[in-house]
Amino acid sequence: ENATVPNRTLTFSVGGGSLNIEGQGDWEVAQKLDILTILGVSSQPAMVTVDGANLTSGFTYESSVQRLNVTGLGLDLNAVGPTSVAWS
Repeated sequence: ENATVPNRTLTFSVGGGSLNIEGQGDWEVAQKLDILTILGVSSQPAMVTVDGANLTSGFTYESSVQRLNVTGLGLDLNAVGPTSVAWS
């Protein structure tokens, strides 16, 4: 008898000023995604949103290395449907 091992695949795709996270599978991820580091962001974002909601704090930008850091997210990796983090 072949038992199916629970698993979850997380797909991260980035482009056009947004990062989309989508999960598939039946494994429950207990940890929340709290910190994102996005490389290659060419200019200081004035706004960062998570699923359309503006973040008023919790993001920093390092122009010398084109890095956007977003903290304090607490994203549920078991969510149904994609989660979107966008910047502009």
